[in-house]
Amino acid sequence: MQQQEPESQPEPVDNVKAKADHGLGAGLFDFYASQAEVMLAQYENIVHLLGPTDDWTAPGTHCEVLLRDFLRRNLPSTFSVDKGFIYGRREVKGASKHCPEIDILIHDTSYYRPAFRLEDFVIVQPEAVRGIIQVKRTLTSKQLKSAIENVVEAKRFVRECATQMSVPLDKVFSAAVFFEDNIPEPVNKTISETYENQIVPHFSEFKDGNTMPNYVGSLKHNSLFFSGLNRQRMSYGIYHSVHNGKNAGLQGMLVSLSRTILPHGMQPRFQFPDDYQNFEHFVFYERMKVLFIHDLESSGGGVKPTFLNKAGHDVITPALDDDFDLAVRTAQTVYDQHEPDVIVGSSRGGAVAMNINAGKTPMVLLCPAWKKWGTATTIKSNSVILHSKQDDVVPFEDSEELVSNSNLPSEVLIEVGTDHRLADPEPLKAMLEACEQLRGECRNG
Repeated sequence: MQQQEPESQPEPVDNVKAKADHGLGAGLFDFYASQAEVMLAQYENIVHLLGPTDDWTAPGTHCEVLLRDFLRRNLPSTFSVDKGFIYGRREVKGASKHCPEIDILIHDTSYYRPAFRLEDFVIVQPEAVRGIIQVKRTLTSKQLKSAIENVVEAKRFVRECATQMSVPLDKVFSAAVFFEDNIPEPVNKTISETYENQIVPHFSEFKDGNTMPNYVGSLKHNSLFFSGLNRQRMSYGIYHSVHNGKNAGLQGMLVSLSRTILPHGMQPRFQFPDDYQNFEHFVFYERMKVLFIHDLESSGGGVKPTFLNKAGHDVITPALDDDFDLAVRTAQTVYDQHEPDVIVGSSRGGAVAMNINAGKTPMVLLCPAWKKWGTATTIKSNSVILHSKQDDVVPFEDSEELVSNSNLPSEVLIEVGTDHRLADPEPLKAMLEACEQLRGECRNG
């Protein structure tokens, strides 16, 4: 996951000006900025009443109440804004569990009744859910981790526990909202890395993009907005929550929420200042073109290329001849035609990859059978080898010798898996991570 230079993001800016605007757009921005200040002033009043505290995580209930009241006043009456659980259970790490408690649960009451209601507390069926928000008083590393875990897990409940109809997750909003920020300014890294380290671990394959939170941030400091599900690229843009002395974070979250759960045109035309732009961003998914060179016993449609494809990447798997020289020529032709971002070679396919002219394209070699096939005896510096010490087909020592021949550091060889196939979850994940890391290094190098 590589840090990128700041770029314009689609959230929350909506600067398409209506004809004869007459200043209404700027007025609407100022109106919602003042509404945010009223809410934050109420928050400060309650803090003054309660007095100082060393516990940055509490009290937080009043933050939920204030934000819940704001949303109730700004969403159509077809939605109810409460607190509670999503009905259902799913298997999590081998155990059957219910949904985490959701601080602010937005649900459709036009077509669905709650399974249970007691004042503001509800249990609702997954099909009714439209918004999932965790609210904390102060943003700390621990609270950030917990809030993101809860909203991601809750979205997975919506996806997996719906019994009557499937729920399009791109129509379900989720957020982790904080009123304060107690994370020190980073010295040796960017602000985005603080958030990236907590968000990225929840993304392992393309469909996980639907479970990423739409908004993460502090209403007084920084606001992150998800760029949206996209087969080419997904990222978060980071904005200052306060712009020229006016709060933009709360209305930015409201815009993102409205776009997610309401039809187009069912909210006022928000217009943010022209100079309100993200100051950082990070990309957590970018579609790769992978040339996968299969081994002698495979036809190219196996577990490993399928895994890469499920992760959202384009995988080219040419059928190769049993004759090694013909296989190399075919692979070279396909490489020249498609110009892939990364080459993955498995067993004999690793030897094929080593024997084609691939320029500076990085390679991930899986138990490469280089001693048995071809004439290449070294690899490029932008290569990674995955191999199991329990491999009974290609000795692990062959890969150690290959690294030594190439004058590369030992870290290039990663011991992983329990056999030659490397088809279990751990080596598959290591393969994907190696591809993404090498591609990122190649583009930034």
